[in-house]
Amino acid sequence: MKTLLRKVFQAKLALFGALLMTTALLGSKASADTIYSQTFTGGATPIVGTAPTTGGGTWEGANIINSDGNTTGDSGAISLPFTPQSGFIYDLTANINVTTGDSSWLGVGFLNHNDDAFGFLPPANTPAALRRIAGWEIWPQNAAFSVTNNAVTVRLDTTGAQWKTAMFQGGVQIGSTYTYTTNPTINHVGFVSEGTVVGSVSAFNLTATAVSVIYSQDFPVVGDPLLGTTSTVGGGTWSGVNLFNIAGYTTGSSGAIALAFTPVSGKIYDLTATINIANANESWIGAGFLSTINDAYGFTGSPNSSAAIRNGDAWTTFPGGGNGITSTDLRIRLDTTGAQWVSSFYQGGVQMGSTHTYTTGNPTINYVGFVSEGTAVGSASAFQLTATAVSNSPTFASWASTNAGGQTANLDWDNDGVTNGVEYFMNAAPGFTSNPALVDSTVTWPNGGNIPSSAYGSQFVVQTSANLVNWIDVPSSGDANLVNTSGSVAYTLTGPGKNFVRLKVTPN
Repeated sequence: MKTLLRKVFQAKLALFGALLMTTALLGSKASADTIYSQTFTGGATPIVGTAPTTGGGTWEGANIINSDGNTTGDSGAISLPFTPQSGFIYDLTANINVTTGDSSWLGVGFLNHNDDAFGFLPPANTPAALRRIAGWEIWPQNAAFSVTNNAVTVRLDTTGAQWKTAMFQGGVQIGSTYTYTTNPTINHVGFVSEGTVVGSVSAFNLTATAVSVIYSQDFPVVGDPLLGTTSTVGGGTWSGVNLFNIAGYTTGSSGAIALAFTPVSGKIYDLTATINIANANESWIGAGFLSTINDAYGFTGSPNSSAAIRNGDAWTTFPGGGNGITSTDLRIRLDTTGAQWVSSFYQGGVQMGSTHTYTTGNPTINYVGFVSEGTAVGSASAFQLTATAVSNSPTFASWASTNAGGQTANLDWDNDGVTNGVEYFMNAAPGFTSNPALVDSTVTWPNGGNIPSSAYGSQFVVQTSANLVNWIDVPSSGDANLVNTSGSVAYTLTGPGKNFVRLKVTPN
């Protein structure tokens, strides 16, 4: 009986305390959610020990930057806690200006540790960009660039088994994309400084976009035909014509080889591939979304689905008309979020040709894959198709205006015992909402989609207590009692004595 009463008491206290909620939605397209942001509008006081403008956590480490963003002359790292999860594209952006530095530098990036200014260098080798007077250095590529634009984006792509990182300025990639053979251990995100550099930082922002891999294909060995094999990821079977062997080299045949695929509305699809032509022979190799795989022209006529072909050292896109760019890397984006679908083509983050809107009817797409015409000699690699969901979730402010009389998240508009913030987190229907019950010592809060699971530790966190006074954050990893998925966050109470748990979420 005492055990039962203790569990009932714990269940009633599972939602005890103020639950504060926030979500930040960037635009109406891909569901990129803000994990952290920092505005530097304070004075010449240390930022270390303070909370960021958006997101939980505390700036920790060396006192290298003041609240106004200016350097202090110290060396080291200052960062916020952050551990990436698989299946996301993380974009870290910041402006860094260096006025005096000589051989010193000021940088931003994902860090393995926060002990010193070299937390991103080998052997940690995490993604970071350093700014010297002369320009930028990017890691782990260990390459220098004389680009003097102050703005930089460090992208960490965890959608594949092997993570990737790339750097951008103004949408243009600097340097090459780096693929990790062993994924890095990342525990922090923030700034680093070495020596007596004089400069400033601003516009710090970390976002996460959930991405699902539909198909990917590795091309590991020379030999057997690709035709009839199963894709590396996705479980599809390559059908059509024997255009490539399993190593990605052409066979001299014409036609199309593809995987079954039908897009649905409300997503952004990105098809990436690398196509190299050694000898065009007035022929070409291409990749794209296809209506049919009966021949090599399944994308060029009605209904004109999205594809790009490479003839010699240049490209032609269908539809869109882009050409002349000689990079072998290709990205085809199909945006089905509107009533009229849109397609566009990119290389190294730079768009080639114009964006095409299907004004006469959206295309019929049944496949995704490669096409070849004639006797072109070349190879294909790095094939991947991803889907990014579009978030239509409201901000808490707009939700509260409709559902909670504009009240703050810690109040209870409908007096049902569940705070506005909890109802928003669960995306509860209007009217009476029940508190989550304790089931076999586990409390589960349904995640209704207004806040992504990737925001655990920044926008929401589970906390435990033995006395209802001192609360301890449950880390995102290392505690087997925590289960955080896209559909819910749950915690199991264990151990003797009094144990309490609550969900804490921090508002804008």
